[in-house]
Amino acid sequence: TDGVENQIVFADQKTAGLEAGKATPAFQEEAGKTETVMVDGTSIVVPVRSGYTFEGWAPAINSKVSVDDADANGVITYTATWSKKPEIDNTKINVTKTPSEEYPVVGEEFKYTITLTNGNSTDVVATVKDVLNPKLNFSRVSETDGGEYDEATCTVTWANMTIPANGSKNLHVWVKANEAGEIYNEAKAEWDGGSSSGNTTITAKNPEKPAPPTP
Repeated sequence: TDGVENQIVFADQKTAGLEAGKATPAFQEEAGKTETVMVDGTSIVVPVRSGYTFEGWAPAINSKVSVDDADANGVITYTATWSKKPEIDNTKINVTKTPSEEYPVVGEEFKYTITLTNGNSTDVVATVKDVLNPKLNFSRVSETDGGEYDEATCTVTWANMTIPANGSKNLHVWVKANEAGEIYNEAKAEWDGGSSSGNTTITAKNPEKPAPPTP
């Protein structure tokens, strides 16, 4: 059970007909209300609750069904326990996007730096998405950033990026302009309970034509 009054965090999961000594049934996935995490090298499903951190089950789950864990009615109940996450001031989280070239040459690679700043006293985990302007061709991302490019949507996504408390984090994407003119582009960060965007406009220029030969 979720252990929360007047709110359903996840549906109670009930199993009847259990035998003592058999393996305790594992907590099962529920769309939008659970996540899979690694614990000591093993994948387990745990519940999620907005604004709270899942701390475990009370009592601790016995790997085997035991009559010692049952109440007078023969029912064993495991209750989720939670701790409230620190309050996040969304106004203290900002996104800026800065090009390495204000006037890049069409067909030549340049870089955007997305800077996430966090003025809160606790870390914030955010997912950042950068939908590239049609006038931009994706080139690459930094291997250390963990960004992934989806060619179908022309979107670069950095999932679960930790912005340190009272600190910042930079993400990088390299692109090439495919035509001359002004090119607007925006990156958006989303976290539990908030979001912020940063944008910039560059002006791409055509390559200079070689000077005609001197007669």
